[in-house]
Amino acid sequence: MTVAVMPFLEYTQEDANRSHEAGFEVILHLPMEPEKGLPEWLGPRPITCNKSNEEVREIVEDGLEEVKWAKGINNHMGSKIMKDERIMTEVLKIAKEKDLFFLDSKTGEYSVAEEITSDLDVVYFARDVFLDNSKNIEDIENAMYKLSDIALNRGYSIGIGHIGGQGGKVTVAAINKKSEEMKKKGIEFIYLSELKKYFK
Repeated sequence: MTVAVMPFLEYTQEDANRSHEAGFEVILHLPMEPEKGLPEWLGPRPITCNKSNEEVREIVEDGLEEVKWAKGINNHMGSKIMKDERIMTEVLKIAKEKDLFFLDSKTGEYSVAEEITSDLDVVYFARDVFLDNSKNIEDIENAMYKLSDIALNRGYSIGIGHIGGQGGKVTVAAINKKSEEMKKKGIEFIYLSELKKYFK
């Protein structure tokens, strides 16, 4: 499990520290402006298109200060920002400086992140499956089957699940159940930082 922690919330630092102490890998879950969606879904201090490069840098660096165990960054929402070359270049420059990977959550149809990471020599990952677009456990189990098929065919796969209202205990139950079946097929569960070495 890699735990993505949003910055600037009441329990951000506690969640990051407890996740690290429990042995999980931690990444910064960076809130970014979407094409559609309620502003309150982004929380405080999101990256929006009207921010200057200096403001973007300040948000990312402050976020990494709060989520100090972060091995990488991924986008929370952000379908609009992920198309913005100027802003994504600034975000990914920081990833380069701090030797962090970038996980593209693939929340929109188009993203400039892969091209920019290639130019900057930043390790880039992309989400293959959202596990819990539904709260129905059978749907989540089917998403785990899809994740399994991709891993067996390509050599690896990356899934994203959620806590709270979107997934939570149902997602955890499906992961616990299906991961045992996946291990029997020879699939190994590793951290993104462990996968990183194959992308160098």
